[in-house]
Amino acid sequence: MLTRSEQLSQETLTRILLNSLNWELCDAGMRKKAVGVAVILVFLVAPFLEVVNSASEPATVENSWGTKTPMKAAKADFGVATVDGRIYVITESTTEEYDPVTGNWTQKQPMLTSRSNFAVAVYKDKIYVIGGTTGFAPAVKSGVYKPIVTGANEEYDPATNTWETKTPMPTPRRALQANTVGDKIYLIGGILQGPLDALLPMTPIYSNLNEVYNPSTNNWTSRASSLTAVSSYLSAVIDDKIYVLSSSVESYDSYTDRWVLNSLNQVYDTQTDNWTLGSPMPIPVGAAGAGSTTGVFAPKRIYLIGGCPAWSGPDFYHGINTTQVYNIDNDTWTVGADMPTRRRELAVAVMNDTLYAIGGISGDDALATVEQYIPVGYETPSPPSPNKLPTTLSPCQLRSWLLLSLLLLQAWVY
Repeated sequence: MLTRSEQLSQETLTRILLNSLNWELCDAGMRKKAVGVAVILVFLVAPFLEVVNSASEPATVENSWGTKTPMKAAKADFGVATVDGRIYVITESTTEEYDPVTGNWTQKQPMLTSRSNFAVAVYKDKIYVIGGTTGFAPAVKSGVYKPIVTGANEEYDPATNTWETKTPMPTPRRALQANTVGDKIYLIGGILQGPLDALLPMTPIYSNLNEVYNPSTNNWTSRASSLTAVSSYLSAVIDDKIYVLSSSVESYDSYTDRWVLNSLNQVYDTQTDNWTLGSPMPIPVGAAGAGSTTGVFAPKRIYLIGGCPAWSGPDFYHGINTTQVYNIDNDTWTVGADMPTRRRELAVAVMNDTLYAIGGISGDDALATVEQYIPVGYETPSPPSPNKLPTTLSPCQLRSWLLLSLLLLQAWVY
């Protein structure tokens, strides 16, 4: 790339071409002809030169947080998806579209089956909402209300703002995640439907199932089950691997007198259909947000943001604001800048390797807060060039091009 002193405007290049003519053009018509040719040459060379804007844009600060336009209403425990430069926030009764550039929020059509605790994935610019809880029903014998679990599968097309029913998930589950790899959507773990005729309140039935949906054929298949049953976990995809992080399969810590989460990092290779274990999380969390960067504008990493490290105590009540960063290359964890707002039950959306932490709960209050995180190693994407020609020349290339232009001009004049 040319240095600032070597970056030439069209006006400067015109003067160079004219002043470099070492012969005398006495004839006025010939002088006009030379000027005309010089101007033409300027426009021929211009696509190869870098145009400098005197008002340079401020640099993006990596590993930093900023505040964005909040949602129109506070929300927690919902789904998010990113399609064509927009973020879609989906709850049991609403769908909202967010434009990070303008800050505008727009209401869209809600999904057909009202539910919570569902999974969300994107394939070919369409959003799939799968599974979840449609409500609660009293157990026949005990009278205790139990969640009604569904396998409903619905497709949302942002281009037409319409929903369509698809083949349901074979095994109804709630509190799970959906991950797209290639042309498949993977639904791992979750909580199964418990019997409604139980005499006593029932412990949730955790699942390790791995059911795979093919949107192109609208069919389901089964793959290798996870090593440990999981629910309400975090997940992210990098390349062909799905990372299943933590789980709500709790253990009781008698020393601290609280229920805590495990720190599992189960890695599923979709190409080999095999599971392995990665380095465990430094801070086991549930009800957090997770997302991954692609390596285009920021290094490939997985980010776990906020959440709660236990199901009791102050950290559960308010949530935490920690940003945990997993490096898949060396299987290590680090910590990024703290999120400004402590919270749990938030969602994280990723666009152009920038992360957006949306909504959640802090204390007794649901939040409409939207905060943006710029990852470590982030490089601001350059605006697209209006032409396909290279935009810069090296100093040597530039001198050669100018010399050739002068020789052609001299030959044409004489």
